[in-house]
Amino acid sequence: MKKLAILLFAILSALTLSAQHKRTGSVELTEVESNGDILTFLVEGFSEKKAEVIISAKETVFYRLLYEGLEGVNGGKKLIEHENKYWLTQFFSVKNAPYNAYISKIEQDGPVQKTGAEFTGRFIIILNYKALLKTLKTNGIIDHSEAVARVPKKVEQTVGLAAKKANEEAAARAKAEAEAKARAEAEARAAAAAAVKAQKEAEAKAAAEARYVFTKAGVGPLKAGAKYTLGPDVLNKCSLPSSYAGLYDKIECDRNQFDGSFEIRCLKGDEPALLAVCDENDKVSSFAVLSQNCCTAEGLSIKNTASEILAGGGVDKSWKLVDGSRIHWHYVLYLNGVYFVFKDSDGVNGKVKSSAKPVALSNKKFAFLDLEFIL
Repeated sequence: MKKLAILLFAILSALTLSAQHKRTGSVELTEVESNGDILTFLVEGFSEKKAEVIISAKETVFYRLLYEGLEGVNGGKKLIEHENKYWLTQFFSVKNAPYNAYISKIEQDGPVQKTGAEFTGRFIIILNYKALLKTLKTNGIIDHSEAVARVPKKVEQTVGLAAKKANEEAAARAKAEAEAKARAEAEARAAAAAAVKAQKEAEAKAAAEARYVFTKAGVGPLKAGAKYTLGPDVLNKCSLPSSYAGLYDKIECDRNQFDGSFEIRCLKGDEPALLAVCDENDKVSSFAVLSQNCCTAEGLSIKNTASEILAGGGVDKSWKLVDGSRIHWHYVLYLNGVYFVFKDSDGVNGKVKSSAKPVALSNKKFAFLDLEFIL
């Protein structure tokens, strides 16, 4: 039985040696990270098969660390303190070699080339050195993983040519990418600013040129008989647009605390531009516009005088309100369903002054505008 075991071991050793790759390539420590726990090497590999050059490189770096020592690592001395031939043989087994577990990353440095009957190539191999030491200690190859000399400080500051080249290329790429990104962002900001400017100019032009027609059916977004409330409990919001170019730029709305009617006030700046009062069903019943960008179908607006409105077909519909000994006049002109509302001071003895200009266009002649302190 003992002879059979020896024979099997001899056969295994022969097979392992026959599958062994060349481990004579150069190995250079190029970078140290995490206080020596992560090491980067530039390694040469040789093989008669192109696909196995990388295996030669991997075996080379581990073989040199374990059996010969490398400058800058463990004081240049080999790592092996106690040989465990069976474990070490298995460590380098070609199929699913355990050493692969300690390779964090591997990159080819340039093309694999053929010289004579051999292929040669260089690889950047990053090792988890700390994990390797722990495994060696566990398997009795070394005594104390922490007692193994760390990489000298002077080597920590040394970067090999390949790594230096890679770092320089990476830095150049990062710089180019950063510059390209900065240019793209600057161009995007400029384009966005230009778009915003163009939009504002277009809106300003549209607002300046806007002329909304006022009829008894409505004006702009407001329609007579329409319901804009969002619900009986929503006091300060409605479904009208929050702004309307050339007519108003904000809305205020609420329920009248005395009669419960829903009131809508559209403002241009801080001045009223469009006013509406809803009936008991929250539908628009009375509305008026105080904007100069609004006119009747005949082209008349609050910029026209009373004489111009009368000349355009308007009639005087002023009426008086008698309260005991006091007589109060409401001055209005009327044309095709639209009332031109004037201030109290714009009339004399029941007649609108010819030079007076209306303060509003309305679909009703009675003065709900009094509540806005306009008349």
